Amino acid sequence: MNDRIKRGDIVRHFKRETLNDEERNANRYLYKVLDFAEHTETGEMFVIYEALYGEFRTYARPYDMFMSEVDREKYPEIRQKYRFETVQVCGDAGKDRHLCRREGSAYKHTGSARGCVLSCT
Repeated sequence: MNDRIKRGDIVRHFKRETLNDEERNANRYLYKVLDFAEHTETGEMFVIYEALYGEFRTYARPYDMFMSEVDREKYPEIRQKYRFETVQVCGDAGKDRHLCRREGSAYKHTGSARGCVLSCT
């Protein structure tokens, strides 16, 4: 498996580039990687991830698809290289990286909000 995305990472889907400011502020196309799972019959690996908007639904996507590059023929205007890429959440990319926590239907800052991509309250 690739180490580009790890359990607990916040990732953005490439379609986030197509959003207006209001949609971006609602955390559309941002997700938290919850875990990786193996299909019991086929051995295929899946990424289990949670939406950080709306009803906070949980999804499973085949690992290879999750880690794949954006289809340049279908989406020539997209700048992001991969379908999902990690984003900086709070603070610098170091020790202060994951300082947001979910409270009901929103995320709250537990530390500095400097540089946070999430629309936390």
